[in-house]
Amino acid sequence: LFVTPVYGNPCCYVFDTWGRGFVGDGTTAQQHWDSPLSGLEKGSRRGMNPVFNTEGMRPVIGSEFLYSRHFPEEVQGQFVYACVINMNGIPRWEIRDDSAGFTGERLPNLLNSTDKNFRPADPKIGPDGALWFADWHNPLIGHMQYSQRDPNRDHTRGRVYRLTATDRPLLEPITQFGKSIPELLDQLKIYERRTRYAARRELWDRPTKDVLAAVDQWMAKLSPSDPEHDRLLAEALWVQQGHRAVSPKLLEKVFTAKAPEARAAAVRVLADEWARLPGGMAILKHAVQDEHPRVRLEAVRALSYVPSSEAAELALSITSKPLDYYLEYTLEHTLRALEDEWKPAFEKGEFAKNPGPAHDFAATVALGRPELVPAMRSLKALIQNPGMEGDQRADALRTVSRARGRARAGKEVYERVCVACHKIGDTGIEFGPDLTDVGKRLKREELAESILYPNLKVDPKWLTVNITTRDGEELSGVIASEDDTSVSLRLGAGIVQKLAKSDIAKRETTKVSNMPEGLAESIQAEFVDLIEYLAAQK
Repeated sequence: LFVTPVYGNPCCYVFDTWGRGFVGDGTTAQQHWDSPLSGLEKGSRRGMNPVFNTEGMRPVIGSEFLYSRHFPEEVQGQFVYACVINMNGIPRWEIRDDSAGFTGERLPNLLNSTDKNFRPADPKIGPDGALWFADWHNPLIGHMQYSQRDPNRDHTRGRVYRLTATDRPLLEPITQFGKSIPELLDQLKIYERRTRYAARRELWDRPTKDVLAAVDQWMAKLSPSDPEHDRLLAEALWVQQGHRAVSPKLLEKVFTAKAPEARAAAVRVLADEWARLPGGMAILKHAVQDEHPRVRLEAVRALSYVPSSEAAELALSITSKPLDYYLEYTLEHTLRALEDEWKPAFEKGEFAKNPGPAHDFAATVALGRPELVPAMRSLKALIQNPGMEGDQRADALRTVSRARGRARAGKEVYERVCVACHKIGDTGIEFGPDLTDVGKRLKREELAESILYPNLKVDPKWLTVNITTRDGEELSGVIASEDDTSVSLRLGAGIVQKLAKSDIAKRETTKVSNMPEGLAESIQAEFVDLIEYLAAQK
């Protein structure tokens, strides 16, 4: 289970061809590569940049990689997710390597609907190669704006769609029931990732002794000249892992493979099976110096689970090579996980004592941001006691808001969290107040208060308005403009729908802000960075 940083609503989780996981937040649509997030966690984890700019999409339910011979070549490997409000459809994204991590950019939508009640969910490549997805067709989707028992909730019109490619034959479904173990192993050679997953699931349910023997025989027949050779070795390793019986010999073979994706996969398996595999440190000592940064990152993640000063020192050794954003993030949290093992020695000058990148990085983590301790103490009090009043509340707000943050880091928080509803200049979506000059309009204490308690002072123009038309259509948004005969409703993502007042059967204004509560708690120390950035917008 993953709780994505900043928000805790992971409604998407999917793996690519090499078993690398991408976990997505349902609220903001942000997608994260899971390796930097899945090391041992002690305390809180700061927010991590998403793989790509979601362009204000929200919310989303389910994601998928398009690997199907039924689809044309130009869409292979593309990433999609189901968006249920902003564009009512399935946008596409290209994800590509970016040093240790990944980056991506948006492509033309796979599909979208003009029906605002179209709510796609859980897209998956089916056995026939088509993309299957649900539509829980419903005018009401909010759990805050509407009662769960609201009679307008649609309980009858849900459906399942199958998206096919025009003039291209569907695939013959490959089944697993009743197949022999050798037949199932050969299914790991199939192009479609979903077929390979189904084969692995079936193999994990077969008798361990029979499967392990068959895996050895199957690998002996693999050709080293096969372009898929390294991936097939990784597939064999994953089958063994499913039986908690990873062969050290096979692990070593995959770790020394030519493909860096295979080497990274081997290190990931080693981390997950650490207690059952001897000699793991020897592999990690090589992995932290691997020529590919992603292999080094997997090694640093693995070391977070090894409680020793040696593990911390080994993790720090990656600073001898260039670091990128993902490596720095993973190393920081591995050192935090191992803090009890190395920090006392560091404070005595007995750990990472030689001047250089390793010492500097350790010092950054060890010291943290001590100047923020009073602010974080006050922030915690404000979060835990929202009813705090009088001088105590004023003092706490003052302490939090006047702590000096990092405006550049605050800009990253804004781009990660706030752009779905707010604009600064040309960046963001206008579904809430424009923040371009917010530092001129609000004092720092007022900025902090508005984020901590979004429902305390809400400008009526930004209250959520729910409209039911005479045709039964349900719309939810904020008023963009209104005159005697019509009203324009802003639905998000820049979409504005104009309605004649004569077509409105029911109109209701809620008493709460569109801004979610709990944001301050989710970003923690980054809260002061966000205040610093917003205060600078003048």
